[in-house]
Amino acid sequence: MNKIKIKVFCGFIFTLLFSIYFNTNFALAETKLNNYNIQLTFNEQTKILAAKETLSFRNLYKSELKDLVFHLYPDSYGSSKTIPSIGYFPPELQKDQLGDIAISKVLIDDKEVSYTQDNQILKIKPNISIKPDEEKKIYIEFTLKLPKGNNRLGYYNDVYSFTNWYPILSIYDENTKSWDEAPFHPIGESNYSEVADYDVTIETSKDMKIASTGVINNIAVEDSKETFNIQANNVRDFVFIASPKFNVVSKNIDGIKVNSFYIDDSNSSKEKKQAETILEVSANSLKYFSDTFGKYPYKEFDIVETYLSGGAMEYPQLIQMGNYSFNPDTNYLISNQSFPFEIEAAVHEVAHQWWYVVVGNNEFKESFLDESLTTYSTAYYFEKQFGKYNQKSAFIKFRLFMYPDKSESLPINSSVDKFESWSDYSMIIYEKGPLVFEDLRQRVGDEKLVNTLKTYYDEFKFKNANIADLLKIISEKSGEETENVIKNALSSKNYFPENIILSQEERNKAFREMEKNRILNSEKQYGISIDSIIARGILGEKIYIVKPSNLSKEESLQINEYLSMLSDSFKNQYGFEIIVKEDSTLKPEELKNENLMVIGNPENNSILNSINSKLPISFTSYGLMTNDLALYSKNISGQFISENPFNKNKVIYVMFWTKDLDLNSFQNYRSFYDEAPYQFNINVDNKKFFSGRY
Repeated sequence: MNKIKIKVFCGFIFTLLFSIYFNTNFALAETKLNNYNIQLTFNEQTKILAAKETLSFRNLYKSELKDLVFHLYPDSYGSSKTIPSIGYFPPELQKDQLGDIAISKVLIDDKEVSYTQDNQILKIKPNISIKPDEEKKIYIEFTLKLPKGNNRLGYYNDVYSFTNWYPILSIYDENTKSWDEAPFHPIGESNYSEVADYDVTIETSKDMKIASTGVINNIAVEDSKETFNIQANNVRDFVFIASPKFNVVSKNIDGIKVNSFYIDDSNSSKEKKQAETILEVSANSLKYFSDTFGKYPYKEFDIVETYLSGGAMEYPQLIQMGNYSFNPDTNYLISNQSFPFEIEAAVHEVAHQWWYVVVGNNEFKESFLDESLTTYSTAYYFEKQFGKYNQKSAFIKFRLFMYPDKSESLPINSSVDKFESWSDYSMIIYEKGPLVFEDLRQRVGDEKLVNTLKTYYDEFKFKNANIADLLKIISEKSGEETENVIKNALSSKNYFPENIILSQEERNKAFREMEKNRILNSEKQYGISIDSIIARGILGEKIYIVKPSNLSKEESLQINEYLSMLSDSFKNQYGFEIIVKEDSTLKPEELKNENLMVIGNPENNSILNSINSKLPISFTSYGLMTNDLALYSKNISGQFISENPFNKNKVIYVMFWTKDLDLNSFQNYRSFYDEAPYQFNINVDNKKFFSGRY
């Protein structure tokens, strides 16, 4: 009895182990990646790249393959009508602005085979059909003429960008029994490929620096040549950008090396600071997305400054930026901040590492799936990092300034070839598409939204997904009814999510908070300016308005009405109250220790008269005087601000006139609401206007 039990148990264990062994090895075989081995030489003088590419291919499809199809995206650069310039259609191109890829030899398992090259497609005819699970080595020799220009593929000022540059295997559709042969469309993006492993050897001239997908394993220098060996695993494309002008700053975050390559043209501290700023922002967003959606799966990540025009672009482990022009002395990791384009673009392209790089999709057919989701993820990042009232947050971009048009348009799930212009594409994919995710968020809440995207990332990591896959996960997490709402939204020609519209009260509060953020940011960035008196009130400090006592009845009436309006404005718009006093009742300690708004001139306001000589702008019998300017006129009005001469931690704002009081004249020049950080605005006879800083 016991022996029988032992035999049965041992038999069960053997069967279980055999099953685990067989199934594990079968799974590994099924998921074995194709491998690209590419050896290339780039000649900087001729701008010609010569390459030998070997693809170790295994037919993981169920069908016998009678042909193989590779995308030749560089051929899109052969005409101004097909070149994928970001945001515009270029005029007729010069000869050096044209790109070209030419195939010179194709072998399968060392035997020559026939092939055709047409409409951005290399079609190879094997001598014998390739059976399921059969392995083949496809060898391709080709040359690439790198076009001159500011596009994704090309060179400009010794910066060489190799993106979508080599023959890359297409994807076979088992349902239609055909390969994807869509060209790279001039509008949007058209990438579509499976992940693979890469071993790439690049020979260039000495002193060239390279940013790339993967990790550089070795650099060999011989005479005037330099050879880089780069390996990348589980990536759906391979790109590299090279320049002798590159310098780099780096940091490690959660075990990932993040590199910021920049064009070091003048060896200035500004260029390095800009690269460091982009590095910090990119590393910070990389960590956020990794913590929120799922761990970033690679060891390195590169941000590369180039001369790209029209935007920025994502690739596996690398983002291609344009030439930086932002102010690097601003801390872009603090709240209530105004962000330049480069900062938002960097975060956007980092988010693409999750949506397109790791979770792939057919960008030609379903741009929504990576581009709209990335745009929403970017805004979600700004909201969670810097608050809902930040100008780049999802709340502000997609609810306060939501796409307002209910008229008919292309559905969000349209393929890129349906768009006739970049503006149409941007309106649908960048403005309308992200609303779908805010719509979902308002229906199910943040927790379910994030959980949905986490699951989507986990289930389709290193795979290609489609809209149906995302809808299935939405159904699993939030129910069939929610799935149907989102499904209808994507196919609707007049999608307009009423549920995310803000009430008038919410809108008013949002505008107040945004104005607060703008003013506080100006104060932090520029120091004292006209807005500083408001900044003090926002921060909770007392604000005293000192009005003149020596006024006519008519002037008193005008001033009191104006102060009533100003008091209501400060309370409703900024949330603080002001204390109004006449000059004769202001105490000495209040003069020395508080923030003051002094109204009038030395003749009608005794406080202004007492501090006139201590201010950066002083009143004289003939007009006004500063350290480097004298204005001669009897009719001058304006405003200026300075430190309180008795307390450098407080400010004094002066609103003045020298002849007849005319409050309307104050509207003829810049006021509180100007974004420029002016310290004074002066109106001379309503004819000449001066604004600036001391």
